[in-house]
Amino acid sequence: MVLGLFERDGDYISGAEDNATFDGKTLGEFYRTDYRYFDDDRNPKDFFVDSLTGTGPRAAFFAPLREAGISPQRYQFFANEAGIKNVNSKSDLDQIIAAFEEDRRQPQKMEDEMVAAPMMKEKPMTMAGKYLGFF
Repeated sequence: MVLGLFERDGDYISGAEDNATFDGKTLGEFYRTDYRYFDDDRNPKDFFVDSLTGTGPRAAFFAPLREAGISPQRYQFFANEAGIKNVNSKSDLDQIIAAFEEDRRQPQKMEDEMVAAPMMKEKPMTMAGKYLGFF
């Protein structure tokens, strides 16, 4: 299942000791212990789609994060950024949302690395036109 891709024996592969836990479990274990979700007879494709959209296990618990615009793949990252050791309450979710909002306010690092393009004497040719033989 996609939810456990980055785990080995219930622990995250890198930095497991620094990761926030979810009700005392890794994020993958926390998802897997949503027994009401797994009791239903589901198609394996549904599990995959649910894991990507956040409508799968623990959907009700993570609803505030989805509403804030955080993708399920980023829950662990922003929990770590918020400095939370164990996510298990609404206030913890609020701290994750605050970390997400703070991260969105940071300027893009790429802007610092960008260089101005040289001034062109003629209008640039579009790639589609070049390859289709129009120019």
